Amino acid sequence: MTGLGAVFDTARSEAIDDASAQFPSPREQETDRLDLLLPDALPTHFVPNPADRAVLQRTLSGIVKALQHHDRREGLHMLGALLSQIDVPGSMPAAVGQTGTPAKTAQVNDFDRYFRVNRIVSPDPALSLVRGLLQTATAVFDLFCRAKDLPAAEIERQTNGFLAYAHLLGRIFDRMEIQ
Repeated sequence: MTGLGAVFDTARSEAIDDASAQFPSPREQETDRLDLLLPDALPTHFVPNPADRAVLQRTLSGIVKALQHHDRREGLHMLGALLSQIDVPGSMPAAVGQTGTPAKTAQVNDFDRYFRVNRIVSPDPALSLVRGLLQTATAVFDLFCRAKDLPAAEIERQTNGFLAYAHLLGRIFDRMEIQ
């Protein structure tokens, strides 16, 4: 295995340094699982009401600010604070029926168990998507802070992917402008 995948595998076995102890590890928080909507529940366009729009815009702008912060540890802290503020009441576990892929349902369930994925149905799919981005970005930034030998280009590539996803969500949410 080469690239970031190999580095992630190596980093898993490294000890957390003293400086990162001040920020809780995702394993100690709720980010040790990833909540994902079922594919047929993914919105392609969503017009939030004014109150929801403000929450989504503020949260997405906060994510962008955290991802762009010059200090990754502070960015991690900011992401964790945002995650602790996002709750999606009424989200429930969802059974995976037909997968829409060559994978069988049992294979998808095995994958989800191994990678700690929760398939959910949600009364608020927009907020669930934003929460999923926060869970993932927080876990990856935690890794960035713990692993000293990650290639800078790979970190930048991953961060740019999170930024692109945040802006994509803004466009899906009725062309919301993200600062």
